[in-house]
Amino acid sequence: MLVPIPVGSGGRDGPLVSASGDRQPAWPVVSAWALWLLTILTLATVPLLDRLLRQAGRADLVQLTPGTAFPVVAMVSGATVGAVLASRRPRHPVGWLLLTVALSLTATAAAAQYLTWGLLVRPGALPGAGGWRCTSRPSASRR
Repeated sequence: MLVPIPVGSGGRDGPLVSASGDRQPAWPVVSAWALWLLTILTLATVPLLDRLLRQAGRADLVQLTPGTAFPVVAMVSGATVGAVLASRRPRHPVGWLLLTVALSLTATAAAAQYLTWGLLVRPGALPGAGGWRCTSRPSASRR
């Protein structure tokens, strides 16, 4: 259990000290909430790119629809629970796993929208989008 104990110049409430008297490092708390913030900011890019697709007349390519509300809520919830768990119990792998899954799903969604815009709507408009062109070609059907 972590209990704030005022010690010297350790901040307003002092450093976090466990019940046994051991000091806990601050990096798990900072890392967990930094990953949470990165997940939320990455998720925030998807509606912005969706808006650009709608303005370009390609509303058929948007990702955020009424049917995707549940996965978005699940990603935000998973990231939040993961950040709380990872910051309070840094050795527990489930918190870090929830954060990693939420970040990977939001990064995949943002990358998909970025590439859709850079390859289909405005080819060459975004840096790095041209390097992800499909390398496989559809094969002719054999009869």
